[in-house]
Amino acid sequence: MASTDELLFHISEKIDELQVQLSSSAAAARLSLQAGLTELRRTGGRLASGEVWQQAAQRWRLATAAAADRWTSLREFVSEFDVREFIETTRLLVLTEASTVHLCLLGAGFGAGLLVGYLVGRGRRVRTIRQPALMRAVICGTYEGLDGVLTVEDQPRPELVSPTEVLVRVKAATVDRVDLRIASGYGRALRRQVNRYNPHVDSELPVVLGRDLAGVVDQVGSEVTQWQVGDPVWAAVPFWRPGTLAEFVVLEEKELCRKPDAVTFERAAALPYSGTVAWNALVTQGGIGPDTAQDKRVLVHAAASGVGLVATQLLKAWGGHVTTTVSARLVPLARMLGADDVIEYDTADLEKELSLRDKFDLVLNTAGPSLHASCLRHCAETGLVVSTVEAAMPSDRFGFVLGTLYALWIRLTRLAGQVLFLPESWGTVTFSADTLAQLAALVDARELQAVVEHTFDWQDADAAFHYLARGDAVGKPVVSFRHLAPPQPVTEDGS
Repeated sequence: MASTDELLFHISEKIDELQVQLSSSAAAARLSLQAGLTELRRTGGRLASGEVWQQAAQRWRLATAAAADRWTSLREFVSEFDVREFIETTRLLVLTEASTVHLCLLGAGFGAGLLVGYLVGRGRRVRTIRQPALMRAVICGTYEGLDGVLTVEDQPRPELVSPTEVLVRVKAATVDRVDLRIASGYGRALRRQVNRYNPHVDSELPVVLGRDLAGVVDQVGSEVTQWQVGDPVWAAVPFWRPGTLAEFVVLEEKELCRKPDAVTFERAAALPYSGTVAWNALVTQGGIGPDTAQDKRVLVHAAASGVGLVATQLLKAWGGHVTTTVSARLVPLARMLGADDVIEYDTADLEKELSLRDKFDLVLNTAGPSLHASCLRHCAETGLVVSTVEAAMPSDRFGFVLGTLYALWIRLTRLAGQVLFLPESWGTVTFSADTLAQLAALVDARELQAVVEHTFDWQDADAAFHYLARGDAVGKPVVSFRHLAPPQPVTEDGS
């Protein structure tokens, strides 16, 4: 039998002949067709004479005969091609020409592929097992109001990503009125843009609700010096940040303040957010603080709200004169908190009662836009009207064009803040540990107390939302996480 090289050369030669024969046959047929079409065009689609017809017929016969010869040659070549000879030659090539080196390389490549596949699969398996631990939380799953509020047990637990961050185990948190608005979509555009730069947020929904917390430090970053594991702390977060109604919350070291020792976690949780908003309204916007409140006349609308309760007590602690509006059933509470003058808005003519009093140096509107005109009427010419109700955000209704420009503005503002080392703030209220420290000092001095009408277990948080939505709640409902067992770790089978 011929050598393997000879057989390979013979097969290659026959393949080349096959290609030549096919090309020649196709070219002959093409020339014949072109000749006939040329003759028809030359005669205008008709045969002018018998001589022309004879010439065209002769050309066609010649082209047909050439094509037939090529076809016969092609059939002879195919009939002579031995398939078994080709298979045998291929087998000999594998057995004789494939050396040990080739086989070793083949085995090494196959083994390397198996090893890489195993390592990749094992890595994916480890990542699956080490997915963030789960925790209980109260979330807004959709922007459908109270229908979108859910209590879940599979919310991913946040992890420290910065050396200055602190992981807080929440003991208690509260439901604020702004949470009711968040559940209906308030601030969604701003939250969507800002959270693009937040490593603790993966998507727009769900949104963890809650604005303030009281808890203990569970873990600290490598550069944290102010806090240690187990320290009792409290904090508040703005509406555009992930909320606090969860077992664990990650905050920056500078955002935390030590919890007042004089109150429980449940009572402490009711003060940080409302206290910060009230402090901002009185001191920052209203210009009335510890040193300037003496003899100032201040009207606090809806004094039984979370902000109203704190504002009334702050003003009395600073020596101001406080007039409040509350429902008849809450008059004793307003008196107990130090209100000098109490108006029952549900049993008396509010406008008439206010017109009988001197105008006020500051009117604090905690009820909403419906009272704005009345606030202006009863404010002194040199006085101020301050609203603590968040204004509607036009960005929530932006279309594609304005939304794109808004996103660009957010990005440029963040960049400028980073360059100038400015704190990130997207509202009128600045949340800081300094304000919380001053509130804590007042709590420990018994000059500020938390008023909590109802406390709910975390699984009943939806009831806390409905309770606040009724409109007659005293302060804010507290949601307790104190007695929860630690979440079970994720097992290998994902259970």
